[in-house]
Amino acid sequence: MPLGHRVVTASSASQALRLISEEPFDLIYLDLQMPGLDGAQTLAEVKRYRADAFTVVSTGFPDDPRVKRMLQMGAERCLAKPLQLEEIRRTTEQLLIKRFGGAAGSH
Repeated sequence: MPLGHRVVTASSASQALRLISEEPFDLIYLDLQMPGLDGAQTLAEVKRYRADAFTVVSTGFPDDPRVKRMLQMGAERCLAKPLQLEEIRRTTEQLLIKRFGGAAGSH
């Protein structure tokens, strides 16, 4: 990834929501299967805090109906597991460019 990116992880949906409520992250990756709330429920909560949040769904179950619901709720895309580093890097760069315009590494 370009220099300047900071990655923050959470071990559960509740921890992720707490972090998101405290800091305006530019891009949020959500797993469909998470401890506590699932990814769709978590995304609904994220959108309450940050309607403009750019989110990506990651899952080993891309045909799960919750994925379609998350995309309808505004998730940018779904990445099927197993995730590849280059795919994460490319997706992150594309979405940060979409969010900010110009070079993704400058934000």
